[in-house]
Amino acid sequence: ASRLGSHAYEVRIVASAAQAVLAIHQFQPDVAMLDIERHELEGFDAARLLRLRRPGRHKILLLALTGATDSAWRDAAHAAGFDVVVPKPVDADLLVELLEGLLLTRGEDARGGDALDRVLHGDH
Repeated sequence: ASRLGSHAYEVRIVASAAQAVLAIHQFQPDVAMLDIERHELEGFDAARLLRLRRPGRHKILLLALTGATDSAWRDAAHAAGFDVVVPKPVDADLLVELLEGLLLTRGEDARGGDALDRVLHGDH
């Protein structure tokens, strides 16, 4: 979080997915990262709820940070509304690069380019 703040991102940290849903509703960020294995509200449910609450509005980029890396789990995360599944651990500098790529290409159908490939394939 401090690394993102040092790159001129405004960072909000909450302790649960339920708090994240409320904070996202109030703050309306461009990006939300959920560590879905640690939240009291199932992360998939939080993603679905966020997508239902914001139809037609500025689309938030949802990133799932997780230790689960199998393809069925990734498919389920995407079906729930997550745009990108980021395996943990992830290098902070690479995460910043990934976010910048996602934000630059958000109007296109890109998903973070080279940085995403490096995150997904462990080249950090």
